[in-house]
Amino acid sequence: MDFLSSGQVWGIFLFIAGAGVLNWCSWWERKQDEWKKDPRNKYRKSRRKTDFALPTTLRGTLMTVSGSLLSFAGITIFFLRIF
Repeated sequence: MDFLSSGQVWGIFLFIAGAGVLNWCSWWERKQDEWKKDPRNKYRKSRRKTDFALPTTLRGTLMTVSGSLLSFAGITIFFLRIF
């Protein structure tokens, strides 16, 4: 790897890790949306529509923030190590 420095390799690794976390979070939220749209599950708890909306979870928020920060850090490290 004569054309990439070790910092750039770490930047690429961090970017790919961040993209993986964001894809996993997106997959998890799509799976929840499919469950919510199923007619059998729509009014299972009660008849009120406010009970139907799932609250924002701490896990989803942490996954989104960590994935975004990893991707941003990877891009930053990659471009800072060009010269």
